[in-house]
Amino acid sequence: DLHTWGANSKYYKAYLQGAGAGGGSGRRGAAGTIRRGGGGGGSGAYVSIEGLVIDVGANPAYSVGTSGVGATAAGADNTNGNDGTDGGDTTFVSAAFASAGGGKKGGAGQTGAGGTGGVGGTASGAGVGNDGHLENGVAGGGPSQTPGANGLTHTGGGGGGGGGIDNSNNAYAGGAGGAGPTAYPPGTLAGGTGGAANTDNAGDGNHSTIGGNFGGSGGGAAGAAKTADIPGGGGAGGYYGAGGGGGGSSLNGFNGGPGGYGGDGLLIIVEW
Repeated sequence: DLHTWGANSKYYKAYLQGAGAGGGSGRRGAAGTIRRGGGGGGSGAYVSIEGLVIDVGANPAYSVGTSGVGATAAGADNTNGNDGTDGGDTTFVSAAFASAGGGKKGGAGQTGAGGTGGVGGTASGAGVGNDGHLENGVAGGGPSQTPGANGLTHTGGGGGGGGGIDNSNNAYAGGAGGAGPTAYPPGTLAGGTGGAANTDNAGDGNHSTIGGNFGGSGGGAAGAAKTADIPGGGGAGGYYGAGGGGGGSSLNGFNGGPGGYGGDGLLIIVEW
């Protein structure tokens, strides 16, 4: 897409949030085996940049990152979960000029391995000078029931890691989503709650009500499914750019649910 400046605009400031990644789903397996929950998605990066309209051309290009998709649940007995997908990058002028990278996908739960949390997106840009700001995203939780990392000054929180089941057949709750940005003016933007084992109650992350400068909080992860299905899976990441929660692991015959979606990216351009 291309941006068109107003006739009298001389200066601009742009705020970029990369999209959050989707959470992974957990392993479905037999009693007496280790079953890892899906990893939480990483949050997107944040970039602010300002300058002269004349320096970036009459119609600068831009793109806005779309949310990472949560993984589908393991569909059969004795199978690993699936990976989520990465969040999309938000760019202005070009990826080289200013880019708020999307968070990276939460990993698939396996037996004794996997379910790692996705890393945060990378902020970069040759056009970001001394008056701009670059801030990387944060990681999702994992392996198994680890909370997502809390957001930084502007970036959203990571998704929680899905609840696992150990080889003694103890089923665990999902990890909470990471809190939102530390500088969020209204106060703490709490992460989504982790779901209890055998209960379909993972919480979605909270949305930022101040667009552009601040991300949302991470989605809570689903608990493990040993005696009941958890079809709802992990919670979604909040707007903007937070990671989705992981899906829980499950005993054969039960559904641990999908990973949660990440929060969409955002671009705001102010001109005067």
